[in-house]
Amino acid sequence: MQTPPSFSNVETDVSTSSKGLLAFWLRLTTPRPTHSDDPVMARTLRERERRSRLISFIIPFVFFAPLFLLQQAYQDIGTAIAIILMMPLSILSLICNRFGKQTIASLLLLFGMEIAIEGSLLGAPGGLGTGWLLTFDLFIFPLFVSAILLSRFYLWFFLALHCTFILGDVFLLKHTADISALIAQWNGPAVLFARPLILQLGIALLSALAVSSMERAIERADNAEELVALERAVSQERKELEEAAFHLRDVHAHVANGHYKVRANVPQGNALWEVARSLNNLLSRFEHAWQAEHRLKRTEEEIQRLVTAIDEAKQGKHPLWPANSGTSVDLLLSRIVTKEMRTPRNTTSFPKKTPWA
Repeated sequence: MQTPPSFSNVETDVSTSSKGLLAFWLRLTTPRPTHSDDPVMARTLRERERRSRLISFIIPFVFFAPLFLLQQAYQDIGTAIAIILMMPLSILSLICNRFGKQTIASLLLLFGMEIAIEGSLLGAPGGLGTGWLLTFDLFIFPLFVSAILLSRFYLWFFLALHCTFILGDVFLLKHTADISALIAQWNGPAVLFARPLILQLGIALLSALAVSSMERAIERADNAEELVALERAVSQERKELEEAAFHLRDVHAHVANGHYKVRANVPQGNALWEVARSLNNLLSRFEHAWQAEHRLKRTEEEIQRLVTAIDEAKQGKHPLWPANSGTSVDLLLSRIVTKEMRTPRNTTSFPKKTPWA
């Protein structure tokens, strides 16, 4: 069964197979990939790697984006301070991301953006004017980033924070003349905060839905991968089990033909390993019993030869003494038969008088 790859694996393939500047940047700014055989831990590690790569892609934009405000920073001290704070926070976030602290890196990145946006509004020369109203829209970016890098709690936290900033700036900051005229024209300050608040609420809801859908898609892909891995493992285990069964059948065939030295060679992780070990113990005992039976049979044969030789000696004949056979009969031969008595018949005649005559 063929299943689509998970988003985490797609990103892993991009980071490992791509060459050039992108691959170098990911190796430089993300922690070393780790793996685990535990499915739950493997999912957690893949999610950390996904967030780490996203942070590495977002930080360069956050670092260089304030450079577009340099012209404004010459006239606005608040914007200049925000840019100065934003850049070191981006670098610090990058360092935390490299050492696997994705949550801290994300929060540093987000609070750096918050400081830059709100700092420029607080330092607006002459107070809040119509030209600064579009700055409220920039709060959309950290809101969306919090949705894809952190849990949903942080999404609602930053939504509440942005609403507080927007309402606080509208009601607490000093208004310029054009803002006062705009409020008088529309019979209230709602014209200032209605649009940014609607954007914040809409982006928050859409981000929550999109992230939830993405998480379900990743979960389905991970489940499909685990199912494929499980099927592959079951197939491999079945193959190993069949091979072990065929091997045990061959061992039994050899034993049935009298080959007691054969042994079952089954890997320890196999389900039939205990059976193979018990069979090997049984075969070892069979082999020892067979060797003992063989020695006993050989000893009986040698004893019979020795008895025949003794009978021939009693009859005055020249006996053919048994050769050393490696049995206990050799000890008897060494006591009964001398070297001279083993001399061949055509060279030496056996004494007629023997101890048994």
